[in-house]
Amino acid sequence: MNASKRGILGLLTAAVLLTMGAQDAAARARPSSFDVVIDAGAVQPQGDLKAGFDTPAGFEAGIGYEVGLRFRQRFTSGWSIVPSFHYVQFGKYLGSNEVAGDFETGASMYRYGVDVQYFFPARRNSPRLFVSGGSALIRNRMREDYLADDTYFKDKVDSIALAGGVGLQTGNFEFLVQYHRNHFETNRFYAARNYDWDYVSLTVGIALPSHY
Repeated sequence: MNASKRGILGLLTAAVLLTMGAQDAAARARPSSFDVVIDAGAVQPQGDLKAGFDTPAGFEAGIGYEVGLRFRQRFTSGWSIVPSFHYVQFGKYLGSNEVAGDFETGASMYRYGVDVQYFFPARRNSPRLFVSGGSALIRNRMREDYLADDTYFKDKVDSIALAGGVGLQTGNFEFLVQYHRNHFETNRFYAARNYDWDYVSLTVGIALPSHY
């Protein structure tokens, strides 16, 4: 075999190897599965949500609940991208004063989020530890009902929030605890302008896998 033929054969071999390598890299980068996660759980208010109603921005909210959906795109590297929607309702405060009489105040949120999750390696069918973090557009909502005459006041304000936490996946079930940081400014609620609506959530989810 002369030098030119050996060169052509070498180039063909290199091209085949490069093509196989590119296909392997693409396969590893390609999303491997998609999950829909239905979750629900409890929320513990922090900051001004938890503060007494006699403070400038306090709502004295109680423990509430959270329900939502996560749409998780998994990758073979252990990483996932997770758009989500959640509704959060805190426990209502029942009070009374000389001006309004008896009233009930509630705080709730619509949470439109995008999280990044990483699942640590584990043996097949074993529980997997994972971490989660991301940001969300929050619609913060308050409503105050005046019980004497069945009137009410309500308003809303949007904010950008951050969240981070740790979870455990076992089978199709997931347990996730997160801290949500949600600070915003508004003059739509009370006399205060700065609000701290942080909260802690503990949710249980069930994943409905759809592999391809």
